[in-house]
Amino acid sequence: MKIYSGGRYMFAALDNDGVANMGCGEARWNDDGTMTEMPMYQGGMAVNDISYSLAMAESEAGFSQSITGLVWNEDTVDLNEEWKLLSTVTSPYDGLWTLEAREVENDAIHDFHEVKMIGGGHFIWYHTYSTDTSSHADFGYGTFEVGEGGAVVETGMHSSLEGFTGASLTFQLVDDNTMEQTYMQDSVAVTQRYTRL
Repeated sequence: MKIYSGGRYMFAALDNDGVANMGCGEARWNDDGTMTEMPMYQGGMAVNDISYSLAMAESEAGFSQSITGLVWNEDTVDLNEEWKLLSTVTSPYDGLWTLEAREVENDAIHDFHEVKMIGGGHFIWYHTYSTDTSSHADFGYGTFEVGEGGAVVETGMHSSLEGFTGASLTFQLVDDNTMEQTYMQDSVAVTQRYTRL
């Protein structure tokens, strides 16, 4: 899945080796009709001074995009993709967010980092963390429905986590550039605070 919203983008998928992969950052239209993507995170790591020029065209189902000369796993490839438009729904939560703080009682997780994109009635998240015995990198995406009083239902469509179906969450915009989400995990409340990128 790939989401564009408010001059930002994010995609997440499994690569050919079954490893969770992602990219997100700034997206800018150019006068010649191409789009420039400038990643902030790529493969889960913060990056800078990288940009990709994408040839974009509307298609019957959504849009096509082409990137020539993409360096991928030490190879240079030309990438041609067809994307289906799923929705143009907007919400006050739309945008690219990075985790600032995570509160959970008796948490066995260390070094939890997450980036989340919301837009077009959908969400994508990618997170990394470690436990005392292992390291993890996972993603998930699906639909994002806003109800009354900040109640949000995220319904999972696909994830690197087995059995991922989404969650019912409570969201709150603290200000234009800060949001909080709270959800239950194994009968324990988890609160996460994000800053807009």
